[in-house]
Amino acid sequence: MRSEMAHALIWMFFCLCLAYGLFGRWESIRQLREARPGESVNLSRDEIVLLTLGKNLQGGWSHYHVREWYEQERIAGREAPAYLGRPLFKHPPLMATMLSWAGEPGLRGTRNAFMLMFGFGVLVCAAVYGLARFLLTPMWSLVPAAMAWVDPLLWVGSVKVWLDLPLTLFCAAGLGFAWRGRSSPGAFLGMGICFGLAFLTKYPAMAVWAAAVVLLWTDKSFHKGPFFGWGCALPWLMLTPWLVWNLRVSGWSALDFEESRHAFRVLGTNLWAVVAVAIAGGFIVWKRRGLSNEPDDMLPGRRLLLALFFLAVVGLFLFHSWFSGRQEPRASLGVHFFSGERAWFYLDRLLSLDPLLWPGLVALFWRRLPPPANFLRWVALAFGLVFSIWGNYQSRYIMPAVPVVCVLSAWSLFQISDYLSKPGAMWLEGAWFCSWLVFAVVRLNWIHQKLTLPNHFTYF
Repeated sequence: MRSEMAHALIWMFFCLCLAYGLFGRWESIRQLREARPGESVNLSRDEIVLLTLGKNLQGGWSHYHVREWYEQERIAGREAPAYLGRPLFKHPPLMATMLSWAGEPGLRGTRNAFMLMFGFGVLVCAAVYGLARFLLTPMWSLVPAAMAWVDPLLWVGSVKVWLDLPLTLFCAAGLGFAWRGRSSPGAFLGMGICFGLAFLTKYPAMAVWAAAVVLLWTDKSFHKGPFFGWGCALPWLMLTPWLVWNLRVSGWSALDFEESRHAFRVLGTNLWAVVAVAIAGGFIVWKRRGLSNEPDDMLPGRRLLLALFFLAVVGLFLFHSWFSGRQEPRASLGVHFFSGERAWFYLDRLLSLDPLLWPGLVALFWRRLPPPANFLRWVALAFGLVFSIWGNYQSRYIMPAVPVVCVLSAWSLFQISDYLSKPGAMWLEGAWFCSWLVFAVVRLNWIHQKLTLPNHFTYF
């Protein structure tokens, strides 16, 4: 009876999230729905650049640049980064190629581009469901998929023409194939193809690939055959034509751009942090020698519930923005809005923008997790650590870690629900947990009303 009720509640949650996300995304892009041919559409600079690249590629590969647009911006006296004046755009051309298929330039092509991003949003949820199946039953795997559908970061990514959502999709799919490859080695080829597509979307995919490969390479619990080697090499083989093309067009100056100079500055100013991370990572690899951590014999549901309660109490007293209904989510149309933030920026943004992810953030730092969760946890932590040290903070940069946190949140909620369904659970614990769920849903709706539905920002 309890199982049937749980299934009914999960179906209700999934259907409500599905309907809310569909309606909300439609509202988020209403500017396109209401626009008429010849009217301007409110787009951020990054969106204009990508759409322009897509339009230019319709004239051939030699037009993979926005130099004309860059010169127009300079003549008009508007600030534009110098890399936009290069003979080739700095990121690989996969996303611009897909946008070139969107159709004719102008309003119709822009609408088609937004439909493409909507499709990426759907596929990300499917990838989250696939990752969850390594940990949860088919029914419970709907929970993280629904969480991903209504998560503010992934929501924003699906209503703006940015590179970060396709990157998130390919990385999540690559991680799924990577874990599947431990039992079915042929899946490592799928890992290589997915990470290759991620490389051809945006370079930060290399951080996810590196974390996954290191964790798999040091895992002694499975045999590493030729499929594993090919899966590791495929992304670089897929990226090679772009690198060769870039070097032929721009020469070695192709390596001299703001990100590379920033990387050297980061290494210079945070060398101690990089060394500490390398030592800690080496210790973890030496100590564990694999990913086959078995969860504790006792169900962790009660301890997860206590940790969630502690997190809520700490936030209530020290971080009022996690609860405030008056302090609206920070976002801006101006550049460098978050330039003065501190290293815990991404953790704070996830906590303040999506309370449904709190159990997953607790699980990120949990001592022992099931093997698939342990693998995903270390990849997400490595990616978040790299971007925290990198600086140049924007919430969308952490998107590739969000699917993992959704999966860990659902796993934590399953453990808590399993504990509360047993006779030994106290009614007060169940009452508090239900109160937290109500708060999380109400808070998330408020975030959408103030941030994602108006959709009037560039940096958030």
